[in-house]
Amino acid sequence: MKISSKFIIFLMGGVLSFSLDWISFLIMITFFGIEFNISKLISFLLGTLFAFYFNSRFTFRKNLYIINFYKFLSIYFFSMIINILIFSQFSSRGLPNLELRIFMGLLIATTASASMNYFGIKYFVFNGSRD
Repeated sequence: MKISSKFIIFLMGGVLSFSLDWISFLIMITFFGIEFNISKLISFLLGTLFAFYFNSRFTFRKNLYIINFYKFLSIYFFSMIINILIFSQFSSRGLPNLELRIFMGLLIATTASASMNYFGIKYFVFNGSRD
């Protein structure tokens, strides 16, 4: 099974977005004393803006348009809901070990939401970009 080069670039952008989210969160709470929830909101928004920019420019090589940003946000919002639902189902039952349930819940939920994000961004936000 061949993995798309765009999907690899998308995953790299996801790692960078996640890193920006967490690093900025840690900086805000550690060095500036900003409250956790406000820090997380700001860091999540920074990560989301970076993800949109990265995917526009590098993954799908498209221009930045505000309508695409709104579409992008709708995909991320929908996948966030699915991520939370999947995580809550896997982490609350099944395996006897809590840590294993949480790990499996995170793994499955993240895999599902990342796949949804990729295909949603590819076919809805950037209208069927081809490799």
